[in-house]
Amino acid sequence: MEGVFRHLGIALDRIRFCSVPLEVRTLRVQEPTLQSRGFVNVSSLAVLKHTAPNPAPQSGMIYLARSEAKVRRRVLNEEELQGRLDSSAQARIIFPEKLSFAEQLASLRNSDVVSGCEGSAFHSLAFVEGSRTSLMFCGSVPSLTYFLCDELVDGDAIYARCSANHCDRGGPVTRRTDWVLDVERAVDLIDRTSDDTVHDPGSAENRMAHLKPPDAPADRAIGQTHSVRRINQIARHVGARSYLEIGVFRGKTFNALDFERKVAVDPSFQFDLANYRREGVELHQMPSDQYFTRHGPSRTFDLIFLDGFHTFQQTLRDFCNSLACAHDHTVWLIDDVLPVDVYSAWPNQTEALSFRKRAGGESWAWHGDVYKVGFAIHDFFPMYSYVTLGGRGNPQAIVWKAPRVDFTPIFDSMEAIERLSYFDLLKREEILNVRPEEEGFRLFLESMAAGAGRGAPATARS
Repeated sequence: MEGVFRHLGIALDRIRFCSVPLEVRTLRVQEPTLQSRGFVNVSSLAVLKHTAPNPAPQSGMIYLARSEAKVRRRVLNEEELQGRLDSSAQARIIFPEKLSFAEQLASLRNSDVVSGCEGSAFHSLAFVEGSRTSLMFCGSVPSLTYFLCDELVDGDAIYARCSANHCDRGGPVTRRTDWVLDVERAVDLIDRTSDDTVHDPGSAENRMAHLKPPDAPADRAIGQTHSVRRINQIARHVGARSYLEIGVFRGKTFNALDFERKVAVDPSFQFDLANYRREGVELHQMPSDQYFTRHGPSRTFDLIFLDGFHTFQQTLRDFCNSLACAHDHTVWLIDDVLPVDVYSAWPNQTEALSFRKRAGGESWAWHGDVYKVGFAIHDFFPMYSYVTLGGRGNPQAIVWKAPRVDFTPIFDSMEAIERLSYFDLLKREEILNVRPEEEGFRLFLESMAAGAGRGAPATARS
């Protein structure tokens, strides 16, 4: 790590390395630079600008090898490929973990082709700008993280599925993360990469799958939050063209989205509206109740994001009011549906933070009692299905029109739902249908695919 700081020109005397617990008065933490399979933050570009200028790449290929002791995903016969490359001098083999950070960058910069089996060593290419080809052999579809890092520096990457069904030297595949390299195909691809023919899609010899990310696209672009990523993923699958966002604040989500028509509603926007006004964009600075009574019934939306005041009453009212702006294929995304602790679930933010601080807690997390909306939808809106996305990112609920089979109310009383506490949530959390994000999206998409169609119907109001 010290080598990284030196490379970036940060004097070590400006850094305090702590090996024991330390109490600080103020702690500032930058947003994550990288979320695996999620996003690469634009702040990463600022880091790249502080790296030393890149020399022009020299000719030649390097192969990024890995020490078995540190590898969870093992390629059982990788040594066979390394031996072939070493004996033929087709590539210089390096072990990145045995080099300093500066030495790793020098090796990457002094080659025009970087090859190897999938692994985190390829992430270092984000520090190496310039025209350079990376050739990564994969046992299955690679993580989107590799595509994001490549997009960051506009690299020329080839992802080749190059697995075999058996391995005489490496033995049988005994773990889910193990895979076997098809050495002959890998060598052939390396030869054609050196000859600059690998990109010829018509080549009869081009038998390997040059993979694209499963959902290649806009929702995986650089700098996106979990809300933007999820909204784009929903929009792509339902063909959404119109979007309504309740509760915009600084516009971090709203201004990052691209729809033919999008409408923002907030009592007090915290950004310069003039910078974001354009055709198809409406910015209504007013309470959501006022917006719905003035404008709601006159239009419909394909996708509605509810992220307003984090109380059960207001969020439920926003959901009910937005039904007047919906058609049969409208999809809702509701934010902050799962609190992280009893303080986070308290409906008054000031009191919640004060109570936590008095109890010795330091978190600023607050979600309010929006979780009760899920119980209300369960009991009083049986024509709508929902799933709560757990895992990475803030928990959010997707809601769509699809009758629930064998519906039976649990509480059958709005008053009983309003009286629920955080501990009642813990006892009844299964009602909210909490799923890992990938599983939740799969459930939603399967339900939509079984429905009457996607996107706004032809009779929807504009």
